[in-house]
Amino acid sequence: MQTNTMPKIDESNPHYYTDTKHELRDIQREFVKDDAFVGYCVCNMLKYLKRLGKKSLAIETQISDLKKIQNYAQFAIELMEEYEV
Repeated sequence: MQTNTMPKIDESNPHYYTDTKHELRDIQREFVKDDAFVGYCVCNMLKYLKRLGKKSLAIETQISDLKKIQNYAQFAIELMEEYEV
C-alpha cells in the first residue's frame, strides 16, 4: 500500500506569502512606520483572538489561529526591541 505523504504546511506562513525572496512582513514594514507596524501586529492579534473558536471548532484551526497570534506578538516584540518603539 502506497502512502501519500504531503509536506507539512506551516499555516502561519503559507506558500503564497513565501513565493518571493522577501518575507511579506518585511515588505509591509517598508510601507509602514515602526510604531504603526506594531499597531498592525496588535490589531491582527486581536482579530485572530476574536475569531478563535468561531471560524471553526476544529482543534487544528484553533491551534493555527493561536500560532498566528504568537507570530504577530513575536514580530511586535522584535520590532520594539530593535527600534525601542
